[in-house]
Amino acid sequence: MNKASPIDAISERLRAVIDSDASGQAEQAKALLMRLGSPVRVVLMGFPDAGKFATLQSILSDSALPKAAKAVTTELRFGPNPACEITKAGGAVLQREGVLKDTDLEDAAFISLEQPIPLLKKINFMSLVADGTADQQSAAIEWVSRRVDIAVWCSQRFGPYDREVWVKVPDVIKDHAFLVLSASEMGKSEEVKSRFRDQFLDIYTVDFTQGADSGVDALLAGIEQHADHGRQADLDGAYMFLKSLEGRGAKARKPAPGARGKAMGRRMAPEKTPTEPPAPKVAVSEPKEHAAPKAAKAPKPAKAAKAAKPAKAAKPAKTAPKATIGWADHQGNAAPGLPQPIFDAGFSYLRTNSLRLLGAFRENRDMKVLPIVKSCRETVSKLSEIVSDLDEGGDANVTALSDMIMDAEDMIILMENESGDEAAIDALSLLLQIRQAFECRSTA
Repeated sequence: MNKASPIDAISERLRAVIDSDASGQAEQAKALLMRLGSPVRVVLMGFPDAGKFATLQSILSDSALPKAAKAVTTELRFGPNPACEITKAGGAVLQREGVLKDTDLEDAAFISLEQPIPLLKKINFMSLVADGTADQQSAAIEWVSRRVDIAVWCSQRFGPYDREVWVKVPDVIKDHAFLVLSASEMGKSEEVKSRFRDQFLDIYTVDFTQGADSGVDALLAGIEQHADHGRQADLDGAYMFLKSLEGRGAKARKPAPGARGKAMGRRMAPEKTPTEPPAPKVAVSEPKEHAAPKAAKAPKPAKAAKAAKPAKAAKPAKTAPKATIGWADHQGNAAPGLPQPIFDAGFSYLRTNSLRLLGAFRENRDMKVLPIVKSCRETVSKLSEIVSDLDEGGDANVTALSDMIMDAEDMIILMENESGDEAAIDALSLLLQIRQAFECRSTA
């Protein structure tokens, strides 16, 4: 008999919580189960003719995304057979099996395609289309802000108009964004990479004339790596939630959000099918660098709720505070990247020890609660030494990381005075939050 995968095993336990609802945590369990089972949502953004459509065709295939879909915001998700759903500007919805046809596009405002492509089982893609003005681009991004986990901004040169829009993008999207540049002007591409690298997880140059060497494979690898980190964080958060139920019953608190919960902005509760108008339709040309774009009329999408900023960590008190720390609390306006030596050494040590301690707590055989809390403190203390030894000074990100680690150590010291599983859960949660801060910057 094959052993169940970690996701399958955790999902089965969450279903048991939902079925029994003995702890009053069924809704929370449903949200976690939904998140574990749902694909990561990747949205390609940018002005018209910036390469969104060509990039998405290269990631999937020409047949998966027919040319007819280029002018309309289009979502691609997994389905056993090709199917399409077309939302008209007036709100009418057309559903049918088979591939999209040119005749389907008349008065279309949003298209959802299903394709039997394995990649779509874990990643959904959307090409966000809007008129060629900064205001319409910003309105479209506001509409999609509740539907994106990872953003890909496509551009020929990341010029003034791109930057005008990008500066207004919510931080919850910016923190999980890649930049894709057309290779038509290689000199400018290298200049953009040098100048704006700290604003994106990574910057890729694509050249669709080079076939398999276009650069899209590297982009997809970066997206999949970031998505995998989010999935692991979701799994860890779900496990900690289940463990807290065992120890505290109905008083269990919500787990620390994972990379797709807090860091990637995903809501804990599953989102209902949207009823607001879909994204605006597209104009046919990209604004030129030397001329201001003319405004184009398009239906405004409904406003999305603004992402809440993470609250600052509480100062150490007489009793252990809630086990929550935040990179953003210390980072200020610093760039998201870490020096590679610090990332390599720190993340390797932290990942090894957090997995060991989480495994020990899961098995609950080799270590009691107090030794687990003590080991968490020792792990954080050693991590602080690693960062300090490799710090060359002058990097705001390293300072932010050091402050975050010191906050965690102070909290864990207070937890050593507590007893029961709750202290171990809180200490392990802090380790996972630090690990997530590393993981979210692994491609920076």
